[in-house]
Amino acid sequence: SRFLGRDMARMNALLANPNERIKRRFATSSSGVRYTVTPPPPAVGDSVSYDTNQVCGAATQLQRGVIRSISNHLIIATDTANPSGGFTTAQFDSIGAEFDSIAWPVDSTNFGAPTDIDGNGHTIAFFTKEINHLTPNNGLLVPGLFMQKDVFDAPGAGCSNSNRKEIIFMMVPDPSGTVNSNVRTVSFVRSIAVLTLGHEFQHLINAWRRAY
Repeated sequence: SRFLGRDMARMNALLANPNERIKRRFATSSSGVRYTVTPPPPAVGDSVSYDTNQVCGAATQLQRGVIRSISNHLIIATDTANPSGGFTTAQFDSIGAEFDSIAWPVDSTNFGAPTDIDGNGHTIAFFTKEINHLTPNNGLLVPGLFMQKDVFDAPGAGCSNSNRKEIIFMMVPDPSGTVNSNVRTVSFVRSIAVLTLGHEFQHLINAWRRAY
């Protein structure tokens, strides 16, 4: 019943948004009959990998991660090679809850609902040390980033390293300053996390809607 309820909710969402794109994978049975397979929904603990190279069509720079929290509108994943001393699961859950109650309604009301090109029903927030690397020692702070290259959906559209997902890359706590000697306390990164997500989310909405 839990899976049926989820599928019915997705069908209702489709009926309410007939222009929404859904990606399906095609498979062939032993008898040669082709059928559609809906990708399984993401779950906490799933392994993931995302390309963090900002240059469209450049060599891939995959960072491996794991899904840590899923809210109504946000999937939160973390880089497995992040510095130690980062957010707890409870803190990730609270970030997701605040995104749902603050950032999502403000941005979607003012800029329109986000696309769902990858069919997971969520925006992804990937907390990775690679964003910390963008800030040199004592340099201008880069707390998060939406990469324009990720709006390229088709592999042959000139951007082979596009993630083809609604995804935001986020700075992580680094209490020991292991990246560029920049100390990023948990309390500091937590204090700007939802603000940063809200800002990057409106870039994501506008870029995808203009493209599709």
